[in-house]
Amino acid sequence: MTELIHIILNSIDKLLMYYNQNFKEVKKKFSEGSVHDLRVTIRRFLAVLNVLNKEISSGYVLVLRKRLKKELNLYNPLRDNQVQMLKIEKLIPTYPILSNFFHYLSAKESEILNNIKEELKNKSVDEINEAVFFLKLQLKQIIPKSEISKTVLIKRAHDEFQSVMERSSLLDKNDLDSFHKLRLTFKKFRYTMEFLKPILSLPDTYFKQLKLFQDVLGEIQDNRVLFENLNHWILNYDIIKQSDYLPVIEFLINNRKNLFIKLSRRIKLLDRFWDNKFYDFND
Repeated sequence: MTELIHIILNSIDKLLMYYNQNFKEVKKKFSEGSVHDLRVTIRRFLAVLNVLNKEISSGYVLVLRKRLKKELNLYNPLRDNQVQMLKIEKLIPTYPILSNFFHYLSAKESEILNNIKEELKNKSVDEINEAVFFLKLQLKQIIPKSEISKTVLIKRAHDEFQSVMERSSLLDKNDLDSFHKLRLTFKKFRYTMEFLKPILSLPDTYFKQLKLFQDVLGEIQDNRVLFENLNHWILNYDIIKQSDYLPVIEFLINNRKNLFIKLSRRIKLLDRFWDNKFYDFND
């Protein structure tokens, strides 16, 4: 049990360190990279908190989850907009007609940035740091008296993996929500496995494969968001004939088809992410 407490507290310490670093970086500059790093750290933090929330009762876990979820929602629009801008910027040499859409996204980015800056004026890392400090003290008291164990945590990851398999069986190319739901479910599983890395002693190659699988799902979602936003803009804002955009629309559709093929290859290997030997250790 002492080892388990150490693993959990060490994981929280690392996440808090990354959070503090990423938060300060975002306050200095709102680059796609800095926002991405902070969002990933927050999601990893939430994955650990979600595991703890299912196994123990702690007001500090609830406070942290609420604050981090609110912060994640603040950055999501900026991330989506920046990803679209990066993609469109690469496509403009081939499809110059996209220049107007790029300027639209650029103006939208400025608006989003102003909203975030306003929100961040009175925000600091103090509330998170304080809650984590008291959570760690509480965990040292709660965990020895709780039913939480390595086996329980691995069972939690196994349940999440089974949810991934169920979601993968429901994929439908005509229902892009099915891919998004798989992406969210897989992301939870991936971050839970990262949390369990010290327990399972899995190689780095395992986690690289997890990331590659998630990246494909992320590309499909990014394609969808770009496709829908571009269509919305064409129909509601642009004065150029809609038919002039057909080559771009066809490119995005073909890109999505290629991503479906890429994902189908990885889906066949999905069951390799779980091995019941994960349970074979001394708790």
